[in-house]
Amino acid sequence: MIAVGGTSGTGSVVSSSDYGTTWTDRSSTVNTANALSSGNYTSVVYGNGVFLAVNGGGGNKSSYSSNGTTSWNAGGTIPFTTAVSVTYGNGRFVVLGSDGAVAYSTDLGVTWTQSPTCGAATTSVLSSSYTWTQVRYGQGLFVAISQGTVGATSPDGINWTVRTLPTNKNRKLQVRVLSALIIVTGK
Repeated sequence: MIAVGGTSGTGSVVSSSDYGTTWTDRSSTVNTANALSSGNYTSVVYGNGVFLAVNGGGGNKSSYSSNGTTSWNAGGTIPFTTAVSVTYGNGRFVVLGSDGAVAYSTDLGVTWTQSPTCGAATTSVLSSSYTWTQVRYGQGLFVAISQGTVGATSPDGINWTVRTLPTNKNRKLQVRVLSALIIVTGK
């Protein structure tokens, strides 16, 4: 298991080999000259043989690693600074911004392309009127959710359809992907 984060502009990574019982801080051994050197990393995902982390703390960068611990490489620049969640599916990484911006990469996060319909504005398909929190992939669909009653689905991470969720605005929603189901839960 890998977790990323950071404070005061310094990226950090921890790992666990016993399902989260104990954690090892890998930050001091990470190759910071190339990656995870600045910013606050908000999300990490495994896909296409690598771990990919995104920086949503104002430094719109991505980093990738084949081992997830000490060897990280600098990815590309995400076209927005609000990244909160990243997922992998359908041959691409998709990153979601809290303001509804969406970008995708097919080359380990080296090159990011912003979805033409998700430009982080009130006229965007994923409107900046909502606070978007999570994106996941399963059953052939990317699923994005916001705080409140709005979600969205996409077969390719580029073209999105807004969906109404049956919950109230006071619940924090989470997306879970099981083998045959996509479940949105609230607490």
